[in-house]
Amino acid sequence: MKSILYIFAFLIPMGINAEDLVMKITNPQVSGNQVVYDVVTDHFTDLISIQYSVSYDTNKLTFAGIQNLNLPQLSEDNFYGGIPGVITSLWYDPTLQGTSVSDGTILYQIIFNMKNGTYGSVCFSDEPLESEFARVDNVLNSYFIVDDCHADPFEVNLSTSTEEFADRFGLNVFTIARDQKIVFAMTQQQSIEFHVFDINGQLISAFPKKEYSTGQHTLNMNKSLLSGIYILTTEIEHQPATFKIFYQ
Repeated sequence: MKSILYIFAFLIPMGINAEDLVMKITNPQVSGNQVVYDVVTDHFTDLISIQYSVSYDTNKLTFAGIQNLNLPQLSEDNFYGGIPGVITSLWYDPTLQGTSVSDGTILYQIIFNMKNGTYGSVCFSDEPLESEFARVDNVLNSYFIVDDCHADPFEVNLSTSTEEFADRFGLNVFTIARDQKIVFAMTQQQSIEFHVFDINGQLISAFPKKEYSTGQHTLNMNKSLLSGIYILTTEIEHQPATFKIFYQ
């Protein structure tokens, strides 16, 4: 399975189809000096991974925590709020079989402390973690959002910077096979090196620069890997690329 990075780009609002993923930050609920937002979804079908950022107004809010989590294996460890004004989240289905929930499901709730008895905008963002959503059969090219920045459903196009890298340099990365080898293919001969990291940024394996001919190749991890997401990085002609790969 090829994994790719994305660049945020907003398009003109369009009609939502039954297969279009919708993500919403909605329903602010004030209690004392806190406000709680629901993160709700529609058409959340056969998803195996999601990642995105949420931004908020630091003049009015401070991040206080996450509650009411409703995805398998989703916990507070999937969220990082250490950067003022930003909450990043990353989740994957450890079975890689795909997770589906009913329309209107609250995936989780975000808790904020209000600084002055009021709250500002809370919105989806592409910084610092770019948006990515993958289903069992493919990586989504777009999704719709509803938040304080967009009152009506707004389509977000996820352009494929790493696919452009693949088209230019002829590298296609697939997945980690059951024998713990990374499978990739070259459409042109290249001298290239690879590094593999776990989802926490820990280096797992490094493969020094080597000349690869056209065709399919494997990288033998020689490691006992846990099921999950791994990050493969490389560089050709000073152009870096990062691929997210799954191991089950």
